[in-house]
Amino acid sequence: MSQPTQEEELLAQQALAEAAATHASSEVTSGLSQGQIVRKRFFGHTGALIGLAVFAVIFLLAFTSVGAFGIPGWWKYNHVDVSPLVNDGAPRRRFGRSPGESTPSARTVLDAICLP
Repeated sequence: MSQPTQEEELLAQQALAEAAATHASSEVTSGLSQGQIVRKRFFGHTGALIGLAVFAVIFLLAFTSVGAFGIPGWWKYNHVDVSPLVNDGAPRRRFGRSPGESTPSARTVLDAICLP
């Protein structure tokens, strides 16, 4: 029989290391419910925690803006108030051309976008 080459020995060592890591992870999760395993992995993930913090901040901003439980909100508009009707509720025409109207210039289009 021939001696194993360095490459084969390296592959065998890597396979043993992977097997040991798999066995160690199964020992860590043995006896835990699926929910506990997921929770442990979630709170160990930095990106997930940052996303949770951003979600919490957005939720608090939205929740406190209109007020709750008798505490007034900090936003001037309310979810009950209705904004006044403009043009009897009909949509505003911005870019369409009437018959006989020339093509709008870039300045006209820019004014239509930027001015209320």
